[in-house]
Amino acid sequence: SAGTDVRSAALYHLGIESSDTNLLQKCITIEPKGRYAPYAKYALASELSKSPVKSVRRQAMMVLLELHYAGGELAEDALYLLAGRSYAAESYNEASILFRKFLNKYPKSQRFAQARIMAAWSDFSAGKYADAASLAAGLETEEAAYLLASAAYASGDLKGAALKMREYL
Repeated sequence: SAGTDVRSAALYHLGIESSDTNLLQKCITIEPKGRYAPYAKYALASELSKSPVKSVRRQAMMVLLELHYAGGELAEDALYLLAGRSYAAESYNEASILFRKFLNKYPKSQRFAQARIMAAWSDFSAGKYADAASLAAGLETEEAAYLLASAAYASGDLKGAALKMREYL
């Protein structure tokens, strides 16, 4: 009904403005298939994915996956946020997989270059230095140059690392 839609919109906007997860949850509950529900789910998962409680973070990650696989306009955002939160939680192998999935699924995204460097940092942080260097190769950014030098150093190629660090500097 129109009244429910207005209430749902109000709860969503108030929830966003105040980062109030209870209001976002109410928005989803009163109209689970309404037009504000996916946005409220995304915002709720975004907030809950920052929780110090691992089970709460996992639940939020499942919601982001659900939003990604549902398609629609939030699918790209949900996958990118999911990958970023995995990296922040130091789940580097998971982050690498998710960032690579992003690269394969959204090659024309405005976040493609950032996802590529984050996939490389995920690999580096997981100790997969060759994979990190492979992803960073060809990127013309200072961050990529630094990552290439770091990967060479971490893999024991001190001469290559010194050369790449000079290029970086």
